[in-house]
Amino acid sequence: SSLGDYSQTWLQHRPIGGRTRHNYRRLLNSYILPTFALTDIRDITPAAVATWYSGTAAGTPTVRAHAYSLLRSILH
Repeated sequence: SSLGDYSQTWLQHRPIGGRTRHNYRRLLNSYILPTFALTDIRDITPAAVATWYSGTAAGTPTVRAHAYSLLRSILH
C-alpha cells in the first residue's frame, strides 16, 4: 500500500489528542506526503529518506526533525 493511504489509516487509529492529530496532519500534508504519498511503503528506502530529509524544511531544523520522527513512527 502507498504511504499516503497507510498514513491516513495509521493516524485514524492513534490514541492522540486533537492538537497532536492536527499537527501530524500538517506535517504529513506539508512535508511527507508531497514526496511519498504515492510511494509503496516497501519502496521507501533509507536512501530515499536521506534524500528527502536533506531537502525538507532546511531552514527550520525543528520542523524537519518532527517530520522525520513522524515518518519514522509511521514506517516502524
